[in-house]
Amino acid sequence: MFDLFGKPEKFFPAQEIKLPEFMSFTAFDIETTGLPRNSEIIEIGAVKVRNGVVTEIFNEFVNLCRPIPAEISGLTGITDEMVANAPLIQDVLPEFMAFCGDAVLVAHNAGFDVGFIEQNCKNLGLPHKYTYLDTVALARVLYGDTGVII
Repeated sequence: MFDLFGKPEKFFPAQEIKLPEFMSFTAFDIETTGLPRNSEIIEIGAVKVRNGVVTEIFNEFVNLCRPIPAEISGLTGITDEMVANAPLIQDVLPEFMAFCGDAVLVAHNAGFDVGFIEQNCKNLGLPHKYTYLDTVALARVLYGDTGVII
C-alpha cells in the first residue's frame, strides 16, 4: 500500500479496504489560464472508474481564440499550437457534462476545478448539479493537516 506520509500501515491496512462492487466515479482535472478571476479553461481531462477499472477517458483542449499566457504555457506545457484547432468551451463543456452523467466527481483541490466548471456551466445555461469529492480534504482527514500542500 502506498503511504504518502509514512504513516504506519496499521492505520489503513490494505487488506481492510473493500470497495463496493458498484463503486463508480469520474475523476477529472482541468488546466486554466490562471486563477478563477478572468481566467479560462484550456483543457479538461477525466476518467470514468467502475469497480476500480478505468472504463472511459475524456480529454479535450479548449480553444480560447486568444494566446495562452507564456507563464501558463510554461507551467502546463499547453501551447497555442496545441489548442489552435480545438473546439470552444461551449462545445467541450456539454460533452464533458454528458461524459460525467450523474457520477460522483473526484478532483484534487476540487473547489478550484469545480468552481471553473460551475461558472462555465452557468455562463452557458447548462445544469450543474452534482456531487463531488475533494481528494485534498480526504487526504487531510486520513493523514491530518501536516502543513504541507498536498
